[in-house]
Amino acid sequence: MKDKKYTQSISVFIPAYNEEENIREVSLDIIKFLNKHFKTYELILVINKCKDKTPQLAKELAKKNKHIRVIQQKTFVGYGSQLKKGWENAKYDLVFYTDSDRQFNIEELTRFMESIKEYDAVVGYRKKRRDPFMRIAYSKLYNLALGLILGIKFKDADCAFKLCKKEVIDAIKPITQDRGADSEFLVKATAKGFKMKQLPVTHRPRIAGVSEAESEGGGFFVKIKPEIIKALIKETLYLRKFRNPENF
Repeated sequence: MKDKKYTQSISVFIPAYNEEENIREVSLDIIKFLNKHFKTYELILVINKCKDKTPQLAKELAKKNKHIRVIQQKTFVGYGSQLKKGWENAKYDLVFYTDSDRQFNIEELTRFMESIKEYDAVVGYRKKRRDPFMRIAYSKLYNLALGLILGIKFKDADCAFKLCKKEVIDAIKPITQDRGADSEFLVKATAKGFKMKQLPVTHRPRIAGVSEAESEGGGFFVKIKPEIIKALIKETLYLRKFRNPENF
């Protein structure tokens, strides 16, 4: 069966922090998919200040492929600031992001492409999350809080598998949050009246590297860094003002 070619152009970006064991493989998987389905595309590697060889590997990839470009953070920033860089530097019709840890399958983007015909944004949620128990528990509490405090009803707000039309990004800029950029995206897009659909995605266990959000040690009852929890609480309360589009 011939691979489907989409008429839209697309910007894909992935944030990365200490992902030297994953960055090459995930980038090549994405490029292979994009080359198969799109005529015009780009892959943006948003690299945090790292302790490993992730920046060097990213630059090597960009040198070998004209479709890849690297945005290097000069100082360490939160995950939300990496999303901000990706969203605000994307230049094509559609904008998609996923993580660099290889826990998602880029091939599932084809289902999202079908839905983007009728919707402004398609937001993924993990059918069965393959993370340590405590990370899943924290995430469920966080999504509950978003519903209660911000009035947005999403199953998995911080799922790193989101596709939208560039006009959505243009309407909600600038992104202000250092941690909760996913929530800011959803609050602002909802306030602006954009049509959004949620779709399930497969989530795979992490096979290499460690999440920046986790404390050292890992394991089944891995702890989320306290400073991240505090930042997310503070930023969630701040996002209440964006329920009114006149405030952004």
